[in-house]
Amino acid sequence: MEPPPGQATRPDQLPPEAWRAIDPIAGEVVRRCWRTGRGFLVLTTLRCLLLWRRRELLRTKEWEVSPEVMLYNVQPPRVLFGRFVEIAPAYDEGEAAIRAGVQDPYSVAEEVAEAIPDARRAWDQRRAAAQAEFEAHRKRHDAIAAALAAGVPAPVPRVPCRYCGNPMPITARRCPSCGAPAG
Repeated sequence: MEPPPGQATRPDQLPPEAWRAIDPIAGEVVRRCWRTGRGFLVLTTLRCLLLWRRRELLRTKEWEVSPEVMLYNVQPPRVLFGRFVEIAPAYDEGEAAIRAGVQDPYSVAEEVAEAIPDARRAWDQRRAAAQAEFEAHRKRHDAIAAALAAGVPAPVPRVPCRYCGNPMPITARRCPSCGAPAG
């Protein structure tokens, strides 16, 4: 994952090694990040997460992500005690809330609140695509099950030959096109 372009993280810029700790979901982009007491609060197009570096006795460990809140299921952010911003899931599903001390918690809460509708639309699009993929898979499975019930043997999967590239049955010992040994 690459840092956001331009001034998106100024003045709170993440160190390069911290970017590798964020395990991006396909198509996810970092919108903004803010410095906290122990690390960074990172807002992406799909989730909000706390990125921090664990310290042990005399050395620092790698960057860690914990906790993270998916923005499809989140309460409006709250400001606590005028110093902390809280981003919590709408339903208690075992997810921890993020409570981070930031420089300006009111602007952070406002920016997260503005990102929630866009994130929900993005999650809805992802769900629709996954549902369409599931339905296509289900139709293929139902067609194969119907063929097996009718007594038609299931199609044998094919792999390309290492030598000529023509498809050959996965159970064949030799390629039917060039005669090369399989495997």
